[in-house]
Amino acid sequence: MRRLAGVAVLLAATVLPASAGVVEGMFEIEGGCFVRKYDPAHLRAHPDQVVTQISLETSRTQLDREHVILDLEFTTRQGTHYSALASCTRDDRCGIEGDGGSFTLRRTGPQIRMSVGDFLAVEGDRDFSPNLAESDDRVFLLNPC
Repeated sequence: MRRLAGVAVLLAATVLPASAGVVEGMFEIEGGCFVRKYDPAHLRAHPDQVVTQISLETSRTQLDREHVILDLEFTTRQGTHYSALASCTRDDRCGIEGDGGSFTLRRTGPQIRMSVGDFLAVEGDRDFSPNLAESDDRVFLLNPC
């Protein structure tokens, strides 16, 4: 029984290294997609929250071996949709294209926690998004798609 348990631990470590961060483990290896859609009750309880839906997904665009590119998309209460590419390093730090700001990622079980840095605003079809660092949008708990 102990031998079987040891083999299971070894196989799990082979599939996803213990040292793998969110970017390396959940996006690069697993080709991840994470999303959060807030229901009306949550939005009523958080009137200063701007984002109603947000997602992070492994991008088809990959620039080099040092970074993983993620597609960041979110929708605001006004129904405006914004999207940008985020270049993420293996230490789970991500920067938005065009000086759009930054965020970090952390694993929390099957979910990921996205923490906005001092600034995060991206370009939409007609304008730029609000700076999420200035609203009740500093931390998102995203679920697997």
